[in-house]
Parts: sequence; structure tokens; C-alpha cells
Amino acid sequence: MNELVFRRPVRPRLVSLYQVEAMEDALVQQGVRCERVTMTTTREFVGRVAKHASLVRNFAVMPGRAVLAPVLRRSEGDLFPYCYWTRVIPWSFDVWPSEYDHWESFYRRIRARLAFVSARDSATELQRRLPNVRIVWSPEATDPSKYNPEKPLSKRGIGVLELGRRSAAFHENVRQLLESRGIKHIYEAVPGQKIFATREALALGLGDSVMSVCFPAAVTHPETSQGLSTATHRYFESMASKCILVGEAPDELIELFGYNPVVTLSRCNVTDHLLEILGAPERYRDLVEQNYARLQEVGTWQARAKQIVSCISETLDV
Repeated sequence: MNELVFRRPVRPRLVSLYQVEAMEDALVQQGVRCERVTMTTTREFVGRVAKHASLVRNFAVMPGRAVLAPVLRRSEGDLFPYCYWTRVIPWSFDVWPSEYDHWESFYRRIRARLAFVSARDSATELQRRLPNVRIVWSPEATDPSKYNPEKPLSKRGIGVLELGRRSAAFHENVRQLLESRGIKHIYEAVPGQKIFATREALALGLGDSVMSVCFPAAVTHPETSQGLSTATHRYFESMASKCILVGEAPDELIELFGYNPVVTLSRCNVTDHLLEILGAPERYRDLVEQNYARLQEVGTWQARAKQIVSCISETLDV
């Protein structure tokens, strides 16, 4: 019988990904013991070298435990050196088609028996390539308790919020219109520059937004996504804030929720559609409440942790 341990890196110089922190909290509630590894400069350097030299691999599995580890954006160097003697179960997002060969090689090198992937179509393709490994689609999720959904839509001060990467076509189509109408429109003036300096400010900003614009990378960055359309954390935290989601829903989000939680904008007359929504946001209250209720069932880290622990128990001796 193996013990299941969740092991995540902590980088003192950087703010930890709050998705991973929420994942940790939910796994603890499921009885999983967690270990935090401080990533010193030396440890990070050696891990990067091991990653680029394809030295992150498994030679033997010592009995006693299995390690569930977040491996985000091919950060497999964080597994060095314990990957050599430990059964590692990776959970990963940003698994893009251009890097399938790298992920396939990585799973083979660590002799994975089970892996979790946040993008449905990536999980399907990696399962095809690795028939002897169980690849499970495990979407991103959120912790609704960290957000502020209380303010009514009609009382919110931000009309349109575009967080992170955006659709250039949509943005240029509506920016001047919203400005001319005096509608508060928040977006990154410089790509990559944070709108909200802290997590708390982000939650407050989302909670004061009528509309959160969400497009998958297949729309905003087709050169990177190569057709892969996946639901990112932005969709879930917008629903947790009871914003009206507008833009486009990836198919996997519709599958997860059982319906389309996003108001799909008219391609013919996007500006009129946007103004119609902003003119009477309370008309969308039922959809917002439905999204919030469904989020509690399928979009939280508590729901995801239950799925993860169940799959591990079914597949491995833990």
C-alpha cells in the first residue's frame, strides 16, 4: 500500500500560482498529505539542466508512496531528483499540440502509469500515443471562496473586463465605441502588464465587472494553439465572480457544464450585441446564477480533487 503525497514547488522570488495553492487545499481536504519544496537558485538551475538534457526520468520505484505533482508548461525540472526513485503522477496544463512529442517523451522517461491533463483534446491525443498509460482529462478549476460575487450586475462599475490575452479583432472593434459611450473598459494597455497588482485586487475587479470577455487560445493565439480549444482558469473565476461571460466557449467547457455558459457574441454586429447586454445586464441574471450553481458542482478544486483521488485509487495501489 502506497501513501499518496502532493508535492509542489515554492519559489520565494515569485508569487505562487494560486490555482496550485487552491489545488493543494482541496487535496488536503481529501486526506492527501502535502509537501512543499523550496526552489532555491541552485535547485532551479540543476532542474533546468536536467530538463534540457532529458535527464528527468525514473529508474526504480521505491515502495511506500506515490507523488502527485503539478507539471505546468513543461516544468518537469521541478521533479529532479526524486523522480529517479519515486512513482510520479503529473497534473499538467498548457499541453499544446506543438509539444506533444515532448510530453510523450517525458511520460515515457518517468515511466508514468497515470497522468492528468487539463485540455480534453490533448489528453485524447496523448492517450492514443501512450496506450499503456492512463491519461485522464482533468480540467482547470477554481476556489469560489476567493472571489466576490455579491454586488448586483446593475451596480458594478466596470462595464467590460478583458483579462490577460485577448482577441485583437474583438478588442479593436469595441474599444473606441466603449470609450465614446463612457463605459469603463479595463484591459492590458501593454500586453503582459498586469491590470491588477495583487490577487485580492483581481478578485475585487472581477466582482465589480458586469462582463468578462473570454475567448479560447484557438481564437486569440491560433499560431500557438494549432486548433486546440481549451477552458482556462479565466472562465471559472469569472463565473465565481458572477460576471456575464461573453465571447466563445470551448467545446470542452460545454461538455463539462452540460450547456453553453458563455454568451456567444454576434459576429455580424458585435458592438450592438455588446451594448444590448450592457443596457440590461439583469436580463442575464438567470444565466449568471445557473453558471455559479453549476460551477459549484463541476468547476471547483474540491470537485477536481475528488476526481483525481478517485482515479489514483482505481489505477494505483494507494
